[in-house]
Amino acid sequence: MHPSKMACTLLVLLQTFLFSLFFSTFVRGELGFTSQPIEKSVLEGNDVTLPCVIEDYDATRHTVLWYRAELVIANNTVVTTDSRRISVMPDLKLGQFNLQISDVRPSDDHRYKCVVCDSREPSSILLRSHPARLDVQTTPGPEYPRCSPLEKAEFHEGEMVTTICSSERANPPVVLQWYQGSQQVSSSPEDKNGFRSVTQLIEITENHNGAVFQCKMTTDAIDSYEKSCTVGPLQVFYRPRVTVVSDPEVYREGDTVRLVCDSNANPQPYEYDWNTPEYPNTYRYRYFQSQRYLEMTASADFNGTEFSCNASNSVGAGMSEPYRFLVLPRRGVPVSNEQPLGNGGSSSVNGGHGDTNLPEKGTSSSPEQLDNMLLLLVIAILSVMIITLAIVLLLKCHHNHRRASSADVVYNGPSTIFNSQNIDRAWDGNSIYYEPQDQISVTYDPMWQTTLPLPPELQRNVGVQVPYHEDPHYAEIELDWDENQGTLEL
Repeated sequence: MHPSKMACTLLVLLQTFLFSLFFSTFVRGELGFTSQPIEKSVLEGNDVTLPCVIEDYDATRHTVLWYRAELVIANNTVVTTDSRRISVMPDLKLGQFNLQISDVRPSDDHRYKCVVCDSREPSSILLRSHPARLDVQTTPGPEYPRCSPLEKAEFHEGEMVTTICSSERANPPVVLQWYQGSQQVSSSPEDKNGFRSVTQLIEITENHNGAVFQCKMTTDAIDSYEKSCTVGPLQVFYRPRVTVVSDPEVYREGDTVRLVCDSNANPQPYEYDWNTPEYPNTYRYRYFQSQRYLEMTASADFNGTEFSCNASNSVGAGMSEPYRFLVLPRRGVPVSNEQPLGNGGSSSVNGGHGDTNLPEKGTSSSPEQLDNMLLLLVIAILSVMIITLAIVLLLKCHHNHRRASSADVVYNGPSTIFNSQNIDRAWDGNSIYYEPQDQISVTYDPMWQTTLPLPPELQRNVGVQVPYHEDPHYAEIELDWDENQGTLEL
């Protein structure tokens, strides 16, 4: 062959070799990750998958390793750790070597990476992923939070009390906060040996009596997660806080005024005492319920007068501020423009104009007034009853007076009677009326029967003659019966 042709042939073969080498290196594809591990957060007890998908993977030339920190935990599909919760999910056609961890635990909280090595030289690393943190979130155990018990059962105002709330720190760290009711109490957290605690220091006051302190625990690991523990209620002893109470603060002369010695104390007061103006007639004051209540009848000399009360318990004593009330004149009496008013100064009544018709709010009747009203009512009822009884009796008498008839009379015929001048005069029977009196029995007499026949049982009657002349003389005729005869007497 001609030397020039041989040179051309060798040149073509060299180009073909170089082209094949270039194609196998660049055109065939570059080794890389289609998907690689990324940082994830997972709650303890759940499952998680870390991805690793390799582009241009060749099983004959590549080995895939999984690292946890600097420790190999999987070689291709073989898990090299003793944990049964870890597995590799392969798909060789896709170059997929995903790492799956079941029932995630705090010990799984590490950085993970996926590495591709040359199968012929395992120490030769061809591809390495970015390290990815697996953040395992945890919550404290069911026994948390814990509130430290109180140092003692009873406190006095001014004492200092320390309360502590603690819990496992967990991941993310729990939030501990003290509350009194719905109000937050200032406190600061402290972390030590995997635990977190908050401490509050309280100076005891009367407002802490019966107070309950609550420690609330929350975490961002779970939405709406909240647990709590409580301390209390606190038993705080303190001396009485005393005030004088009266409703209303304006009275009229003659009204009953009631003042109450109101106190806030623990324990309850066992003694009350009033500071009142001294008057010779001390009966003006009336006390009730161990002198907690003070009553008096309002009068003008009480205007601007100060009243105060004391209350005592086993801790100490307390006294109220001075109290004053306003007394107006009785209705119909003009009121001056200025009157001392209530507590804390003076004021004009109704804008400075005399008010004789203030509402009756606060007006009350004294026991004496109530007794008088009751007595008047009883007298009125008795009077009505007596008048009614008298009218009934009068009507009955008038009816009996008009009831006489012919059946009631002893004799209804012509009679001969004598007037006071002893003059005989004949009267018509109708000129005499009779009123029956009672029942009598008579015995017949032959002589009497011939002139005046009478039945066996008669009624004694009283007859009244009615003369004809203008100025008549009246005489009563009474029939009086003896055993065997009848006698007519003028």
